[in-house]
Amino acid sequence: GMKDAEMETTKANFPNIRFFSVPKLSSEFPQNNLLGNWQVCKPETMKYFSAVGYFFAQKIQKNLNEVPVGIICSAWGGSAAELWTPKNVFDENPALVENFQKLQPSEYYPAQKGAAYNAMIYPANLFKIKGTLWYQGETNAGNPEGYKDLISSMISSWRKARGYDFPFYLVQIAGYTGWSDTTVQIKNAQRLVSEQVPNSGLVVTSDLDKTDDIHPKNKKPVGIRMANLVLKNVYNQNLGLVESPKFKSVDFKGNKAILNFDFAEGLYFKNGSSTMFEIAAKDGKFVPATATIQGNKITVETSQIKNPSFVRYAWSNIAIPDLFNKAELPASSFTSESLK
Repeated sequence: GMKDAEMETTKANFPNIRFFSVPKLSSEFPQNNLLGNWQVCKPETMKYFSAVGYFFAQKIQKNLNEVPVGIICSAWGGSAAELWTPKNVFDENPALVENFQKLQPSEYYPAQKGAAYNAMIYPANLFKIKGTLWYQGETNAGNPEGYKDLISSMISSWRKARGYDFPFYLVQIAGYTGWSDTTVQIKNAQRLVSEQVPNSGLVVTSDLDKTDDIHPKNKKPVGIRMANLVLKNVYNQNLGLVESPKFKSVDFKGNKAILNFDFAEGLYFKNGSSTMFEIAAKDGKFVPATATIQGNKITVETSQIKNPSFVRYAWSNIAIPDLFNKAELPASSFTSESLK
């Protein structure tokens, strides 16, 4: 399931990269024990490990002068975020319980609050870690309301359990034609979490693959983009621009929406122009609009809306971004509306 799989697997000889794969387990109560063992990174072990995790570790080790890197993969494909969130988080926030009750039962994972956290995260809390990478979201797309609050609360609970505010970085989910358009609301929630939760960050991936594969195969750039962010923000390496353009604010002047961005050096439209911007009046009915780049600002307008109140970009599950900065990194989907 990985691009250039045979070539990349053959090259995977890094004796100072070690893998630990947590078995898929669930429990009603927090567990102290965890079966498994550390494995040396070699072709025979790499092909069974997280590809994104492997490429991340490889880049980290290379830039840190071959320092030994241990990476723990605790994952359950298709699982909902509620499984990874401790029960006490729900006790403190009834709204999260209400959202959890809307989740559909699944044959692939247990629909139980905190079940994976108890068996697959809690036992590893005794290990000192440098940080966490989070790649999840599709299963919560059917009920995006409350996802931002859920993930923010989950991060706080993980940090509290360990006693320190370790870095927490999110991979934004890619588009897929089989998902409903509520998936873009999950993308937006992930963007907001990365901006509002201290010591966190976001990797945008929607430009890397077509939207016809539920498991995008272009894994290497995802791991490298994540590693570059971590190397810059956690290890203080001077790597220049490694962040995607980030929507900062919007000013409405007459019939125009003027958008301000961070990390916008060399901002450009991949196709020369963009068809992905929309604006709306107070009624919230969005219509396509023309976008023009001026430095780190973008002016959006249309003759159909005289007094815009909202603006959004790439607001579709299958939108492939066309707004990039000079580091060839894409902007995330976003909306100036408050997240519901």
